[in-house]
Amino acid sequence: MPATNLVVQIDPGPIPTLITSTPSFIKNFAASAVAIFPAHKVVFFDLIFITNLFQGDLGVSTYTKRPVLVDIKSYFPATFELVLMSVTLMILIGMPLGILSGKYKDTFIDNIARMISLLGVVTPSFLWAIILMLIFAFWMPLFPVSERFNEALDPPKIVTGLLLIDSLIEGDFIFFKDVLSHLFLPGLAIAMPAIGNVARLTRTNLSDIYDKQYIEFAKSYSFSEFKIATKYALKPASIPTVTIIGLDFALMLGNAFLVETVFVWPGMAKYGVEVILAKDLNGIVATALIITTFYLVINMIVDFVVLLLNPRISLKD
Repeated sequence: MPATNLVVQIDPGPIPTLITSTPSFIKNFAASAVAIFPAHKVVFFDLIFITNLFQGDLGVSTYTKRPVLVDIKSYFPATFELVLMSVTLMILIGMPLGILSGKYKDTFIDNIARMISLLGVVTPSFLWAIILMLIFAFWMPLFPVSERFNEALDPPKIVTGLLLIDSLIEGDFIFFKDVLSHLFLPGLAIAMPAIGNVARLTRTNLSDIYDKQYIEFAKSYSFSEFKIATKYALKPASIPTVTIIGLDFALMLGNAFLVETVFVWPGMAKYGVEVILAKDLNGIVATALIITTFYLVINMIVDFVVLLLNPRISLKD
């Protein structure tokens, strides 16, 4: 924080200024920093910031000219709803893909599933955003490509900030369908790398489980393949998968930055890009704090879910 404060306040020009500067310029810059902001003043300013932070005061954004907390309340629900859509798609596509790949190991189905998984992992989300936009919005105009909903429709009364839930509470299924169509493409773009991770991990774990003796024992009792897969194989195979789902869920908030920019999504990630470009220190710190807190909370929830799935793990462990 001290170094960031100095750079932002002393050098308000373009961000690359210090990077492209000569050694003599950097030396003069350091001398100016010490003269204008002695160490004790920098520490004092940071103590004030931390004190205000614990009181819920994140300062005023120099970009929007509003309190940063108001900005977060305004932008975060849109990003959170988008991330929830991405997690849903990750589970609905990634796990069945991994189950098919593990059940039909080393077959044509397995090869196709592995190729899809590999493409998902190696291709970044923002590139998926452009590809999906070209396919499903321009070549086949099936989905909208910008904003959260059609502005010709009247939005529901804001209760949770999540438009899908608010439209259901109000019973407006036309608006619900419209919001869902707006969510699909950016949600899938963010989810694609995670879908690849989940599918690959599920395949690996399921393949190992199917080699276990108790699976052979279940087959000898003529249990159906569906019962063996869902009751005896999927639960132990899903424990590592749940962990990676939680990690990907937490990372999606940070991965949404460029995707929200591509789809002009009015969320916190797009807000984060804008405050970075505007060198709005309060907005940058608030965005980083939200992402960090979200990551920590999701990881704690995942630990408890794994505890429920695997009784051999105790709270003490």
